[in-house]
Amino acid sequence: MIEFGRAGWIEFVSKEGHIYISSQDEYKCRFILHFRLKLGLSDKQIGIVLAKAKAPYSPHQVGEILERHLSN
Repeated sequence: MIEFGRAGWIEFVSKEGHIYISSQDEYKCRFILHFRLKLGLSDKQIGIVLAKAKAPYSPHQVGEILERHLSN
């Protein structure tokens, strides 16, 4: 998840020496892993999808989003 934070995909909150993520970012992490492991997307492709899609994320949107991005 630290890698996801460095990429700007999620945000961490530090409180009393502990690091937390929001439930929304936890949800986003699950989809990032799905995009990476199941769909084989690169970090660049994941960044494009996350920038263009809004929660709830759907794996069915991925192809459309990437196609639109390539055509622009």
